[in-house]
Amino acid sequence: MLTLTQLKIRGWSPKLIEKFLGPPDETARNPVFRSKAPMKLWKRSRVESSETQPEFIAYQSKRATASARSKSVAERKRREQLAEVDVTNIYVKTFAIIRGLWSRYYGVETYRH
Repeated sequence: MLTLTQLKIRGWSPKLIEKFLGPPDETARNPVFRSKAPMKLWKRSRVESSETQPEFIAYQSKRATASARSKSVAERKRREQLAEVDVTNIYVKTFAIIRGLWSRYYGVETYRH
């Protein structure tokens, strides 16, 4: 029996589970949080047979391609932003500390460079 978490590790999404597996074969009491919803369990044989269906394989392939494409776009945008930061000049104004303010805030009588 496979849990929802195990299915997700194998690459299943909630949409795929609903489409190919349907409702769980069994439910069991949650071993960690007994007051929470019961665990959903699917038979391993049913999951494995669904994973060999051509429609499932095609969907997974399309999903992998889309994921790779979005990662590529994100990486390109990251490189562009870093390049923009590299050529940006940043100016910071600095102010000399006035002797009276220095002694008032830090309890120091005099300030020397």
